[in-house]
Amino acid sequence: MSVQAELESQGYRCFTWSDRPGTVYPPHTHPHDEVLCILRGRMEMEVAGRRQQLEPGDRLELPRDTVHSARVLGDEPVEYLIAQR
Repeated sequence: MSVQAELESQGYRCFTWSDRPGTVYPPHTHPHDEVLCILRGRMEMEVAGRRQQLEPGDRLELPRDTVHSARVLGDEPVEYLIAQR
């Protein structure tokens, strides 16, 4: 079963997103649970004051109302699956 199929079976809506090198998202929240699965490229996420680098194959779960920020690392775009419920 693919990651997307697994998440959809758990009630998530999934779509693919891409950001260019240098993209930065300042601290923000979402009113829904969210899972990010990195498909290509690298990004750094900060969640609860803890920074972590995400690479292809990595998965990050963000419960609703979790403050987080992100930035694309390196010279290539990052592509990732976003799952929301």
